[in-house]
Amino acid sequence: MKWLVLVLALGACQQAPAPQLELPTLTLAQVEAKRGQPGVFLFDANPREFYDHGHLAGASWVKFDEVTAAVLPADHAATLIFYCANEMCTASHTAARSALALGYANTFLMPQGFIGWKKSGRPVAGRSHLNRVDGQ
Repeated sequence: MKWLVLVLALGACQQAPAPQLELPTLTLAQVEAKRGQPGVFLFDANPREFYDHGHLAGASWVKFDEVTAAVLPADHAATLIFYCANEMCTASHTAARSALALGYANTFLMPQGFIGWKKSGRPVAGRSHLNRVDGQ
């Protein structure tokens, strides 16, 4: 089961050239500390099917290449955190760059993505029986 989830995650995320602009990142612990605070928004840039199987509680799904002001908070001073599957996935980079271009200066990536979050034992939302990465 672990390999199936990994294959789905790697195949599902956007495979693009390396990011041109270095985007600020947050560790899992930093995201955990910020999650749920006022003015902090989590965005999952994985394919919708992957999001439905599992995501960080409180995260909103965004289509990585269609991030517009309509899907982001009205407050441009808000903290936006984007993630996708793992360090190899660049969909979150594309989404975060769109947010930056729209004037959201407090935009971050969580490079470890959903898989890193889940493997660390942190809580997830979604169809949890389908998003296991521990091989059980």
